[in-house]
Amino acid sequence: MLAAYALTGAARQGRVRLYVVHLGGAGRIAVVPSSAVLLSADLAWTVRGSWLLYQGSSGHLWAYQAATGRTRRFSTPCCQYTATVAARSRG
Repeated sequence: MLAAYALTGAARQGRVRLYVVHLGGAGRIAVVPSSAVLLSADLAWTVRGSWLLYQGSSGHLWAYQAATGRTRRFSTPCCQYTATVAARSRG
């Protein structure tokens, strides 16, 4: 899978939307929910690649499970800074 932002509307507005492209086969494209943000947004895959972490439209950290389409919104404010860390869970 590949995650990528694409401009929505006029370039001068700087609004983007996040998409996940399923590589191979039909190459299905999925729009990531609540991902319409300004161009400076960051994203990261979890260590095992099952969740995509991104800045949601509410200004909080969100997670998207591409295989199921599930989303999670965290109370953590996101992302007026850039620091992304992926770590293996012991649980």
